[in-house]
Amino acid sequence: MMKTMRWLLPVLIALSVPATAADKTPQFAVKSKTVLGGEGGWDYLTYDPAGHRLFITRGTHVMVVDAGTLKVTADIPDTLGVHGVALAPELGKGFISAGRSNKAVVFDLASLKTTGTVEVGNTPDAIAYEPKSKRVFTLNARSQDATVVDAKTDKVVGTVPLGGKPEFAVADGAGHLYVNIETTAEIAEIDASGMKVMQRWKMAGCEEPTGLALDDHDHVLFAGCSNKTMAVVDAKSGKELGTLPIGAGVDAVAYDPKLHLAFSSNGEGTMTVVGREKDKWAVLQTVATQRGARTMTLDPATHQLYLVTASVAQAPPTTESNAPRRPGYVPGTFTLLVAGPAEKAADLKLDEIIRRNLEARGGVERLKNVLSQRLVGHIGFGDQAPGPFTVEMKRPGKMRETLGLAGGRTIIRVTDGKEGWISDTGRFGGEAQPLSEEVLRNMAGGADYDGPLVDPESKGNQVALAGTEMVEGNPAYKLKITLKDGDVRYDYIDSQSFLEVRWEGTLRNGGKESSVASRFRDYRRVDGIMYAFAIDSETVGTLNKQKITFDRVEVNSATDDARFSKPVLYPPQPPTS
Repeated sequence: MMKTMRWLLPVLIALSVPATAADKTPQFAVKSKTVLGGEGGWDYLTYDPAGHRLFITRGTHVMVVDAGTLKVTADIPDTLGVHGVALAPELGKGFISAGRSNKAVVFDLASLKTTGTVEVGNTPDAIAYEPKSKRVFTLNARSQDATVVDAKTDKVVGTVPLGGKPEFAVADGAGHLYVNIETTAEIAEIDASGMKVMQRWKMAGCEEPTGLALDDHDHVLFAGCSNKTMAVVDAKSGKELGTLPIGAGVDAVAYDPKLHLAFSSNGEGTMTVVGREKDKWAVLQTVATQRGARTMTLDPATHQLYLVTASVAQAPPTTESNAPRRPGYVPGTFTLLVAGPAEKAADLKLDEIIRRNLEARGGVERLKNVLSQRLVGHIGFGDQAPGPFTVEMKRPGKMRETLGLAGGRTIIRVTDGKEGWISDTGRFGGEAQPLSEEVLRNMAGGADYDGPLVDPESKGNQVALAGTEMVEGNPAYKLKITLKDGDVRYDYIDSQSFLEVRWEGTLRNGGKESSVASRFRDYRRVDGIMYAFAIDSETVGTLNKQKITFDRVEVNSATDDARFSKPVLYPPQPPTS
């Protein structure tokens, strides 16, 4: 399926950023995605080292997941407006912030049964346990303070005014709590025993800090900021040690004390990796995750990071009677992502790589049984708002693409396998024009949705293994494919999933050659076949970019051959006298 996109104007720069740290710093990659399903939105995740499990907040309940099997093992209900979970392992207790009921819910770590509730401040959001004082702090958004609870007695022992809306907190294990103040762009240091703010540090260049992590050995704080930056701050003096670029939509930050790396989970669909380089903090890598994966937690023993998200639904259309609304999420698609140090690619022969690729896609027999397919979604060019986009294909060699652009403009490009036409309501009055030989040739390559690795000899293709390269932090096998017409392209096969993750090649149009590249993401299985539901492309060295997302894929649906004939947008008009 992804072969069909390569003749279009290409898209978004691939998300991987080459690492610049020493060789000993591992490259990170998303290693697995597991659909957990279930109802509710989500906020913070908490990792329980003793139980090797995850506590995932889901709006009105807390989902408990085995970190090894990635299966849901329990659920803690009746936590209205839940945001976070704090663990007091030496007391055998956990505490949940229930934001819509203004309570902290107490539960037993062994049975996972609720044992009580504590009235706290107005709209508790994040929650943290400070082990030296054995106190729990709920960070209350509307009352702009922290409620202090004795974790042994479950009684409120004080309130700490914070002078702004608190967002997240981390404890240093030595009696201090550090809190991000979102509305003032500050970090406040709290004396847990004295229940008072000791110091406040303004972070220049940081707006609306959200996630916060601490290197308690070297006393360094890492704050994720809403203006796509990470502030690195000395936890003793408050001095800023650096301000680094990260992805958009950050809501969590984690620190790995063994690897000396900080991570930010960014809702745009990336994870930024930060570490030391030549005595300075620097961005070492940007890892592609999935859109919406804005919160995370870390297992420091295995260096695994856990993120959650769900498939984004298309935003409802805006009309004169309603304001634009944010897109929601597709029910049943709540997904747990596991990221960690990427494994080295196994030393495999070319034939084995191809075999595993075809097997990962669904198998040759199933691929060949696809007689027609229809992909419906949206396409955006550069910074333009995306418009509707549909691709229809039918064997042998038939293909039709329909693009909806601003102002009601429609473009149709179609081939019946021999001839091809383009109809554009913005040009030629919508009357179909023949496709150039170059564009028709590009479309013919796209219409071969089996791809060049299925029966390559019969197609006149030559395939060679050109080594391995990192693609978004994960090793991939680089295949050099020389097509029958002499064109050369490179397919990158992920060394873990064995699905195609990147394509590079040359397209011709108007007598000019352009180097293009596409990145394939968000694979989903439809009728046993894996389809990339997100394709980002670019014309290398230009600003010419496009982003395609598919909402649905239909396999072997009834498709009339007339769909691939010369298009007619308007009925013929009688001649004027």
